[in-house]
Amino acid sequence: LLDHVQLDGDLNALIDVLEELLFLVLYFDIGQERLFKLYQRYNVLIKERHKGSGIFTGNVLEKASKIRVGYLSGDFRNHVMGKMMYPAISRHNHAKFEIHCYSLTGQEDDWTRKFREASHKFVSLSGMDELQAAKLIARDNLDILVDLSTHTKGARPAILAFKPARVQITHVASAGAVGLDTIDFKLTDHFADTPENQEYLIETL
Repeated sequence: LLDHVQLDGDLNALIDVLEELLFLVLYFDIGQERLFKLYQRYNVLIKERHKGSGIFTGNVLEKASKIRVGYLSGDFRNHVMGKMMYPAISRHNHAKFEIHCYSLTGQEDDWTRKFREASHKFVSLSGMDELQAAKLIARDNLDILVDLSTHTKGARPAILAFKPARVQITHVASAGAVGLDTIDFKLTDHFADTPENQEYLIETL
């Protein structure tokens, strides 16, 4: 059905459907060609929705003395993803890296406090629309923004469509990807993604 969806439909409804599908299809035996078509369709629809909305093309602000790395997630809390990423985020060398955490939810607990303590800046994007959130992130002049949600519950990948950081990477939230050409890389390995998988992904492995 989605192969025949036209851009003159309800863009928001189509994007919502695709964002849910791009997570759910990973649990079914769907060929890579079919999944790639869904990624391509999602990328086109996001661009159509944000056409003329001042999409960022990458910051050109003066580079900071430290490498600024941001993490975007709805799981900076008592959640498997939060618990998995905390050891990595908390061990950055703060003499060389400035760490920003952008939470997609208003939920907070003891694990959230640990992320706050491990980062230079912790911001909740809850209640903001995608453009507002992207502008807030862009003001932080990030070198790298790491997406930790892809299309999992609570994800808001449309924020990444505005390219609020110089380099954008998606990482580990699911076995798939986001499907946006504003995301430069998918951080993976040759077990999760064989080199041949690149043919079916928009993001560069």
